[in-house]
Amino acid sequence: MIPPFVEFEKGMASLDKFHPSLDKFGQIPGNLAKFEQLHYLNLSFNNLSQRIPHQLGKLIHLSELDMSNNLLTGEIPSELKFLESLEMLNLSHNHLFGLIPKSLEEMPSLVDIDISCNQLEGPVPNARAFRNVSIEQLQGNKGLYGNIAGLRTCISKKTGNEHKLVLIIAIPLLCVSSLLFALIGILILYKQRKMNPKKSDDDLLTIFNGDLTYKDILEATNEFDVAFCIGEGGCGKVYKAQLSSKKTIEGKRLISSSKTVTVAVKRLHSSSEMVNFEAFLNEIRALMEIRHRNIVKLYGFCSNVQNSLLVYEYLDRGSVAKTLSVDEEARKLDWPKRINIVKGVAYALSYMHHSCLPPIVHRDISSNNILLDSEYEAHVSDFGTAKFLKCDSSNLSSPAGTYGYFALGNISFS
Repeated sequence: MIPPFVEFEKGMASLDKFHPSLDKFGQIPGNLAKFEQLHYLNLSFNNLSQRIPHQLGKLIHLSELDMSNNLLTGEIPSELKFLESLEMLNLSHNHLFGLIPKSLEEMPSLVDIDISCNQLEGPVPNARAFRNVSIEQLQGNKGLYGNIAGLRTCISKKTGNEHKLVLIIAIPLLCVSSLLFALIGILILYKQRKMNPKKSDDDLLTIFNGDLTYKDILEATNEFDVAFCIGEGGCGKVYKAQLSSKKTIEGKRLISSSKTVTVAVKRLHSSSEMVNFEAFLNEIRALMEIRHRNIVKLYGFCSNVQNSLLVYEYLDRGSVAKTLSVDEEARKLDWPKRINIVKGVAYALSYMHHSCLPPIVHRDISSNNILLDSEYEAHVSDFGTAKFLKCDSSNLSSPAGTYGYFALGNISFS
C-alpha cells in the first residue's frame, strides 16, 4: 500500500507506478498534493481502493494523470477542475459511481479522457475532452447518455415541460406502431403467399436497401442441400451461402477479395409451423432496430409457402459450444480470449437491457447462441425466445430457453 508518510525529492516532476504487495489494498494519500511540481502521475495497477482524494486538485502543473485498473470508489471529485494543465485523464476500470462532474467543462487543456468500465451514469458533459471521445472510452458504465455515437441521446433542456412530455409519449408510440404495422404486413404477405404460391422462386428477400432474391439463396445452397448445413437448433437449420459480389446488401456492393461473399441463412423447420413462425417474427422484431458490435447482424428475411428464411452475417468460427467441442480449437481459446468473450456478451446484454426501448431480455443465452468471428469477438444470436419488457408494469414469463441454462420455475422481470 502507499504509506501516508511517503516523501519524495523536492521539485520532482514525474511519479510512475507504485508496486504494493498483492495482499494489501492501499489508498491514495492526500499528502501527494504538496508536490505541486509534478507533471506526470501514474498510479495504475496498484489495487488502490477508497475515494480519490480531493487534494489532487492542487497539483496544478499535472499534464497526465493515470489512476486506471484499481479499486477506487466514490464520485469523481469536482476539484479536478483546478488541474488547468491536465491533458490526459484515465480513470477506467475502477468502481466509480455517480454523475460525471459538470466542472470538467472548465478544464481548458483536457483533450483525452477514459472513464470506461465504472458505474457512472447521467449526462456526458459538453467538455472539450468529450467532443472527440470514442464509445470505447465510455463503455462499461450503467447509464451514460449524450450526443456521442453509441450512447443514448439526451433530451434538450431548452424545450418546455409540455414539449418533453409530448416527446416522451410520442416516440415510444411511434416506434411500437411502426413495429406493429411491419408485423401485420409480414403476416398478410405470409397468408397471401400461402394462398398463391406462384413464382415463389423469384420472390425478393426483404433486404434492407438491397437486391438479393430468394432464388439467389436457393442457388447458393443448392436448394438447401445438407452439404451446406453448418448447424441446427430447435427452430431450424443454418446454411452457409456464398453469394456473388455483384449483389448488394444495405445499399453497398458485397465487395470481397474473391468473387463471392459468405452469409449465414437460417431456415425454419416445417414442423410446429405456427410456433416457429412466431419465433421467426420475434427475431425480426428484435433485430430490425438494434445495432451493436456484439449482436449478430440481420441482413434480411423472407417467407413464402415453401420456406421462412433469415439472412445473417457469417461468423467464421461458429458457436462457442462448437469451438469447445474440438480439442485443437479449444486449446486456442486461452483465458484472455475467454474473458473477452464474456465481456462481449455482457456488453450486448447491457445494451439490450438498458439502451433499448422497450428493453429486451434474450432468455436463451447459451454456448450454442454465442458466435465467434475470426478475432474471437463474441456475437449474441438467436432471438426467437426474446421478450420485450413493459416499462410501466411488472413482467412475468414462463421458462424459456435451453435446459441447463435457466433457473427452474417462473421468472419475474420487474
